Amino acid sequence: MPDYPTDRKNSHFAHKLVRRMIKTCAAQQIGAQGFALVTAIAMTEDAKRYSAPVTFYNGQLLPLVGVRKWDGLNEARRRAVEAGWLHYESMGTRRAGVYWATIPPEYADLDDSPVDETIPATGDNPDETIPATGGKVGDNQGIKGGTIRVQRGGTIIPNPNPTPSPTHKRAPRKPKPTKADFDAWYAAYPRAAEPKTARKAYDKAVAELVVARGQPLTEVVAWLLTRAEAFAASDKGKSGRYCPYPATWLNKGRYDEPDETWRDATNGSGNTKRSGVGPDSPARHRQRDFTEYGDRHFEQASGTADRPAPAPSAQE
Repeated sequence: MPDYPTDRKNSHFAHKLVRRMIKTCAAQQIGAQGFALVTAIAMTEDAKRYSAPVTFYNGQLLPLVGVRKWDGLNEARRRAVEAGWLHYESMGTRRAGVYWATIPPEYADLDDSPVDETIPATGDNPDETIPATGGKVGDNQGIKGGTIRVQRGGTIIPNPNPTPSPTHKRAPRKPKPTKADFDAWYAAYPRAAEPKTARKAYDKAVAELVVARGQPLTEVVAWLLTRAEAFAASDKGKSGRYCPYPATWLNKGRYDEPDETWRDATNGSGNTKRSGVGPDSPARHRQRDFTEYGDRHFEQASGTADRPAPAPSAQE
């Protein structure tokens, strides 16, 4: 195991390291978790006055780095080590790992003066050019393989033609009617049943109609209300327990049906298609035949068939 560096005392090493990480945009290369890991190690070294390496169990580092699983910590640690910002040695199972922060050789001589762009360019250091780290396109990274200009005094000069970081546009929200809109529609519909389910179906139907028709929300809400009123005035709307539930009527899109389909259609003889037991229907004929057969059977069994009616008594 390499020896722990002894040239860090009284040098504010941790602060210089963090400032160099900021100036070189190290987070682009090692990630936010890697940046947090290196910073935590360096500041812990500083707290120990650089007397010895720091040791941590994985479970101790997880909350410090901001990850919940070992895989995230291992990835952050690997990237930091490969980039030269961290020295790590695994001591085996159930033993704490050994850490100390390091500055990559290519950044060892980099001036660590402030990087705030409001700081005037002062100092004797010439302009420096450092390689763009990470390979990811960022606001000040320019194209892949580009450079970052560092002005005198440490001020970062942004790329004059930066490639903006990708932005994720949120999908537009689906139009949603108010509770008052639903209450008015629900009151107009001829059957009150399962209001919660009806509200979900109503919101869905309104959203779909707004998209499909390209109409404003208010127009769709008003149109759907008129359709409910028209259905309530129809024969099927007045059919009582045969009237569909509000959610069923909406989910099946029955508001798009012509008004004629809501009439209680008959076959011209007074027999409804729904029941099939009109006055001249086969079922009604069978019922009358059965009744007549029962009456004749009763008369024959009781011996009253073709028997003349008794003569009235004298008392009558």
